[in-house]
Amino acid sequence: MFECEGNDMEHILKTFSLATRSTGKPTVIIAETTMGKGVPEIEGDYRWHGKPPKKEQLDSFIHQVKNNVS
Repeated sequence: MFECEGNDMEHILKTFSLATRSTGKPTVIIAETTMGKGVPEIEGDYRWHGKPPKKEQLDSFIHQVKNNVS
């Protein structure tokens, strides 16, 4: 079993690389994530899980993540 930070693509790729070099037996990767990571008004809010944002919200969320606004 392998664990990684699921909001960190570099860590995911490193973990995947390690897992694929394992013993040849079935392997599981557990990726710990935070819902809405990087968008303060939705981060960790279960009500947003699976709920698509409106166009205006999406534009704002993308801007916040790209600019690391918190």
